[in-house]
Amino acid sequence: MVTASPGADEPARAAGPGLDPMVPALIRRPWVAEVLAVLDQRTDTLHGLRRATGAPGGQLVAALRALAAHHAVTRTAGAGSWDATRGAEHRYMLTPAGRELIDELFHLPIWQALYHNSPGGGPA
Repeated sequence: MVTASPGADEPARAAGPGLDPMVPALIRRPWVAEVLAVLDQRTDTLHGLRRATGAPGGQLVAALRALAAHHAVTRTAGAGSWDATRGAEHRYMLTPAGRELIDELFHLPIWQALYHNSPGGGPA
């Protein structure tokens, strides 16, 4: 069950205890977990994130956009459109919602839910 209409700046959250249904879908996206791991330690540029994660450029940008859509990541002020990534040295950082997401991911039931219905026992 999801709480009634979140504000424009808030993603839908699960009502009561349990896993937010958006978390498994988000964390299964390529490179999202790796980006969260890096940004949990420091802010970084797109180039720095690419170097730290090994993610191909397009997939890294897709992961950052997915995290931004869930209000987990933001860029330095004045960064402009998320479509403008070439040549920019904007710094990416976790938001408070991103920190909460990381905290939520530290719970074993989250990983059990992620692996539960996956073929081969890994994330889908």
